[in-house]
Amino acid sequence: MNSQTIFDKLGNYEKKNYSKGIKKNIDSLKYYANKMQESSDPCTKVFGKFIEANNFYKTGNYKKSEEICLHILAELKDVSTTCQDQNKYRVYERLFWINKNTNRYKEAYNYLVLKEEISKTFEKNTKFHLKKLANEYSKALIKTALCFYDEAIDILKVAINNTQRIDIKTEKENYYYITHKSSALNILGDIYLKKSLNKNDSSLDSANVYYKKAYELAQNFSPPHIDTYYLYSFRKVKVLIKKEQYNSALTILKEIENDKEFKVSNLSQELYFYKSLVYHHLNESTTALNFAHQFLNHQKNTPNSKENLIKIYDVLAKQYDLIKQKDSAYKYSRLGLKEVSELNEHKTEINKFHYEYNFNQIKKNNDIAINDNHKTHLVQIITLSSFSVLFITALIYRSKKKREKNKKKFDSIIDEIQTTETPPKKDYNIEKELEETILTQLEALEKSTDFLSHDFTLKVFAKKLDTNTTYISYIINNTKNQSFKQYITQLRIDYLIHKLNTDYKYHNYTIQYLAEEIGYTNASAFTRAFKKQMGITPSEYIKSISSN
Repeated sequence: MNSQTIFDKLGNYEKKNYSKGIKKNIDSLKYYANKMQESSDPCTKVFGKFIEANNFYKTGNYKKSEEICLHILAELKDVSTTCQDQNKYRVYERLFWINKNTNRYKEAYNYLVLKEEISKTFEKNTKFHLKKLANEYSKALIKTALCFYDEAIDILKVAINNTQRIDIKTEKENYYYITHKSSALNILGDIYLKKSLNKNDSSLDSANVYYKKAYELAQNFSPPHIDTYYLYSFRKVKVLIKKEQYNSALTILKEIENDKEFKVSNLSQELYFYKSLVYHHLNESTTALNFAHQFLNHQKNTPNSKENLIKIYDVLAKQYDLIKQKDSAYKYSRLGLKEVSELNEHKTEINKFHYEYNFNQIKKNNDIAINDNHKTHLVQIITLSSFSVLFITALIYRSKKKREKNKKKFDSIIDEIQTTETPPKKDYNIEKELEETILTQLEALEKSTDFLSHDFTLKVFAKKLDTNTTYISYIINNTKNQSFKQYITQLRIDYLIHKLNTDYKYHNYTIQYLAEEIGYTNASAFTRAFKKQMGITPSEYIKSISSN
């Protein structure tokens, strides 16, 4: 059996297997993997090893899959051919998902970077563009893990829009097109779900829209995937739970459970998870505990397993506390805290790595731009720099004028805040690299919604950046002419102003709701802060823009 025959058979098997919905007959895949490894062609042999690694991945044995993948990379360290580069790409992709699914975000991000770099050498055909789409939604997943929801959404929307330009010529290309695009749409729905702040958030409606688009696209598989309907139903349940519509969620879950075809699926754990959550919110302790333990008994490796496990531990801790079984409540509370601690540790690590990489990439690109054809482009660089200086000078001038205007308007406010929170006056010898990192992460903070959390403090932010509060306060004071408290207050009010001007349903919300939307637990404190920044109360402001 030659290599092309093996490839064709494997491709047909994968498509047939997908239509069945479950990763069955792994022995058949092992057979083809072994046949490939017996090949005299080095590329086919390596691909056979990758299929073996993929089999372990599909059965949840991430450790063995990772071990084989790393062995392949070691074997291909000094090899660079078109075919072997394709194998490297596959291995990088598999290692990305292994590390992402086990919350090792730094390692996952590293493999994503390697995957993007090697894909630049590929022919710009349909397969290339599909790989690019996969890279983009992988990038969005990392951004989501860092809570940069708006950045992740922008990345995915651009990537999904670009799929309109992909020229699909074969049935196999169409199969992968549907697979990647529906995955991107579902991920986009997940991001909107995570971004939502409360049950009335419009992001929940957006999540439903993209889940539905993914489901409708997946219907184009021939034959359709048997699990598509159930997975879509679970996604609708997630939204209903976030909307606190627990009885509606339960109705869908019961319909799934009573469906005869569901019994042949491999989604029992998902059903137990959602039923435990719903019964927990309906205050039915016995049933919630029962499904929580069924979830634990069917524990398997899935992309959401860690996050779901934390939620289940939380359900168990709270329900055992309600029925006065303190020892069990304490046990699951500790287990949950342990998982959360590990998850946060990984997120802090990737946060630092993510920005160090971005900074180094910018520096590297600048060095290349300066050194490459230096004489030819020197005039252009000087001209561009001159325009940049003029532009920045204009921005500084406008910013200065605005600050002077605000200063005159809010002198009393500044005096009041300064009496309660004095910015650091001492000069600190902060390393340039550290200062750049903090400034970069301040920019990221402004693009995120982290500052909307009611418990977002200077101490919390400093811990996330793995630095001290004094450095952050000093840099904010020097670059923003504000204390940390003033800076966060401005971000919150500016965020709300944008919402009020772009989403008119906010005009109908109560002042208490608007306060909680941007991190205030007290409506009076929110009103005072709003009036200090805008010169009028929230009610007056809403009235002024509603009448326009």
